[in-house]
Amino acid sequence: MKINKYFVAILLLFAFCLNAEETLPVDRDLKTLVEKLEAGRAVKIACLGDSITGVYFHTGSRMAWPELLEQGLRYLYPKAKTGVINAGVSGDTSQQALKRLEKDVLAKKPDFTVIMLGMNDHRIKEQESLDAMEEIIKKNREAGIPVMGVSQNFTGSANLPAYIDSRKALFEKMSVPYADCYLEFKKAADARVKGPEEKLYCQFLNSDGVHPSLDGHRLFVRTIIKRMTGKDIPEAALGGSVPKVPLLIAKGTGGKIVTVTVLGMDSTLALKCLKRAYPSASFSVLPRSVPSLDWFEVLKEIDTKKDRDLKKARELWGEKGDDLLLVCFPPQAKTQDSGYFSNINSTRRVIFNFGKKDGAREVVWISDSVLNASAPDRGALKRDGLMARFAGGMDVGFIGRKDGDTRPPEELIAEWFDSQKLTK
Repeated sequence: MKINKYFVAILLLFAFCLNAEETLPVDRDLKTLVEKLEAGRAVKIACLGDSITGVYFHTGSRMAWPELLEQGLRYLYPKAKTGVINAGVSGDTSQQALKRLEKDVLAKKPDFTVIMLGMNDHRIKEQESLDAMEEIIKKNREAGIPVMGVSQNFTGSANLPAYIDSRKALFEKMSVPYADCYLEFKKAADARVKGPEEKLYCQFLNSDGVHPSLDGHRLFVRTIIKRMTGKDIPEAALGGSVPKVPLLIAKGTGGKIVTVTVLGMDSTLALKCLKRAYPSASFSVLPRSVPSLDWFEVLKEIDTKKDRDLKKARELWGEKGDDLLLVCFPPQAKTQDSGYFSNINSTRRVIFNFGKKDGAREVVWISDSVLNASAPDRGALKRDGLMARFAGGMDVGFIGRKDGDTRPPEELIAEWFDSQKLTK
């Protein structure tokens, strides 16, 4: 049978137009956003979510993925005046987020809204969840605000895959651009069986099994930016909060009293280093209820599911309203073992003094290699790299010793604190 070539051409054109019609609203929204960024215009992005979006102790109590998104977009588009609205509230379902949408998002007139919700929607029916999400999308669009959907992280829950699929189908039906962060976290979880490095990488993405660490939020942002702009962004561009010790800088340079808890190193050395960096300040080391140098052994015995052990955690980390916590990783810590970091993560709420009225304390990890005035060997360098990665996931400071560096510990530590005063 002979097929008319003009008929085939018309069919192909028709199919192309149908496909273009389906994707055009999605592409148009993102294209417009990127054009604004490239033109250096002011762009305000609202991020609507729950505790995985809000700023809590899981990521260090100072920022989460919305703030990292701002960092990433400023890296890609340095001329743009980019700002974010973090509209994340712990415990929220999609229905609860809908109720506060007007106050927390629409009234602030953003140029774009990114929606990351669902982890708490097991408390409501699936259709109720989808109906609330559809209404959130509609209300944004009625206000002239384009939206983007983002899936949350993989947690191993048996209920999440079906929920993720139904939410994704809704976004597709409503022509909403979608970033599949769940898939990226699932890839990392599946790769754990390949070896210890993959297992550690997955561990570093997580805070408490549900909430990601700041490293996990970096994965969120890299996935979101790739879908939003079509561009890859290096992880190094998402450095976290800067400087790491703003309270110490404010008090230290202002000549005020700074209270410090020291674990794993001699407190006299710690004070000497701090005094060298802040000569006009007064430092007070808080007393310890557990031996400072044995903190690692105490940590191994803590099970925060038990009330008495949560008390042990508070005694260990010194939850007494201090300004700064200095912790030196002991040489016996098997940092290649993901369980070691998991033990620390389980007490993260206590480490950051979550719930303290005047904000979380500042934390700095110090490698045991710093206390030895000799060049670190290959093993020590690898340990320092793992500790630095872990500290980055907590969004706290880390002081290590570089290859070939033989300077005394007080010089290394004081230099790091001095460097923080120069950051912006």
